[in-house]
Amino acid sequence: MKSLFKIYILIPLLYFVMALPSRAQTNWDQALDKYEEICDRCIELRDMVADGKPVSSSSVTTLLQELNSLRTRLQGAEGSMSKAQRQRFTRIRDKYSRAYSSAASSRKENTRSTISNATEKPAASQQVVEEAKDTISRVSLELAKVEEIIGSLQPPRQAFTPRREIQEVLAEDNGEAVVKNWHYGMTADAVICSPVCFGATLFASYRKVGAFISLSSDFRNHDTAYSCASDGSLSEGGSFWGNGSSAVHRSMVLAGSMYDLGHGFSVLAGVGYGSSSTSWQDVDSAWAKVEDLDFKGMAISAVVIKTFGHMALSASVRYLPSGKEVYPAAGIGVAF
Repeated sequence: MKSLFKIYILIPLLYFVMALPSRAQTNWDQALDKYEEICDRCIELRDMVADGKPVSSSSVTTLLQELNSLRTRLQGAEGSMSKAQRQRFTRIRDKYSRAYSSAASSRKENTRSTISNATEKPAASQQVVEEAKDTISRVSLELAKVEEIIGSLQPPRQAFTPRREIQEVLAEDNGEAVVKNWHYGMTADAVICSPVCFGATLFASYRKVGAFISLSSDFRNHDTAYSCASDGSLSEGGSFWGNGSSAVHRSMVLAGSMYDLGHGFSVLAGVGYGSSSTSWQDVDSAWAKVEDLDFKGMAISAVVIKTFGHMALSASVRYLPSGKEVYPAAGIGVAF
């Protein structure tokens, strides 16, 4: 239902945006159809001349007229061919070039023999051969002009237009992989430790490459009055007397690079700052920081994000080298 609803909403916009470009698209396809037809007829004409077969002047005149008409149409053309249309033009041109090279090579001896025999015949036969050769040159020259015009047309620049957005929505509904210019989103994260830390990750990429920033904390920091060691000793002498309560505070700020692998998968890797501090409460309800259980410094993270439509799921590992602590994390959020 969601997919159908998006399609129904976009259908009026689809007709409006595609109304003008569709005409140009059809005209280019028609021009390429005509170009391919002329190339095929040129190949046939060369074969006939190489085999010594007669070529009617009317057919040559018609072919030249069509070449001039096509050239005039291309010179006044508006817009640019699509990538697929340019690929089709290249295929037709290469087919023509290969056929001409093959015909010229395989019929080289035959053509020489035909011309040699014609020279031994009356001057009329020699004139026919010369006219045929002139016909090939004229047609090839006109065809080369058409190819030069088509080759000079620049391919259209890729732009993120409303029409492109519509195509991406329809492609997503059909389960196709679509490469978007911009990919961005946010996940709400839970870092699995004791106590659990919560945070968020913001990410964005342009044409597959991007960056991210991530913050997490347990939001349980306690103000400490003094410090002690994990063996209970105090720096000024004496021993720590606790009531059994303890607290651990962790936080991390990370940033790094992002790369979209395609099919909804993205990988992120980054570095930042992290801290993990432990404090104990004494019998007087005052908190003491445990110095040798206080870790801070560089933090490292690796993240994988998978998007399903506009939903994003993440799985990551965060490492605090100073305390040799590893924290797995998971997240859920939105992506565009």
